[in-house]
Amino acid sequence: MLCCYADELKEGFYPWIDQVAPTLVPLLKFYFHEEVRKAAVSAVPERLRSAKLAVEKGIAQGRNETYVKQLSDFIVPALVEASHKEPDIEICANMLDALNECIQISGSLLDESQVRSIVEEIKQVITASSSRKKERAKAEDFEDEEGELLKEEDEQEEEVFDQVSN
Repeated sequence: MLCCYADELKEGFYPWIDQVAPTLVPLLKFYFHEEVRKAAVSAVPERLRSAKLAVEKGIAQGRNETYVKQLSDFIVPALVEASHKEPDIEICANMLDALNECIQISGSLLDESQVRSIVEEIKQVITASSSRKKERAKAEDFEDEEGELLKEEDEQEEEVFDQVSN
């Protein structure tokens, strides 16, 4: 619901960003329920976009690009860390998509160390994905249903690589 509000309100969501961001970002690692993580992932870039638009349009009441940088410094590392620890392949792909959006929004606000961190974490995502694919390839004896599941997992892994390339 918060994602929808931020998406619809754009910069108008600005007054609630400081309350919502500290609540949503930890939910990226809420491993007890995947729907919670999915919602948090989809909402994170919208928060950053709302803040940037509010600053650009001058409605951020005394806040400037430094505010967007601080928010980016809070969101991006959490998203990067969560992406390589994510056990669900589909959510991992969503996290990489959200990371791509955040990078595009943050742009030049990211410093060299943050970019290096992002690259290192993405390397871990690639390594984990490759390992999972190799494990599935080793599984020779499987029935039709298992074969379909393995095919779906391979397609999800391809989505992860697509998001990495983006």
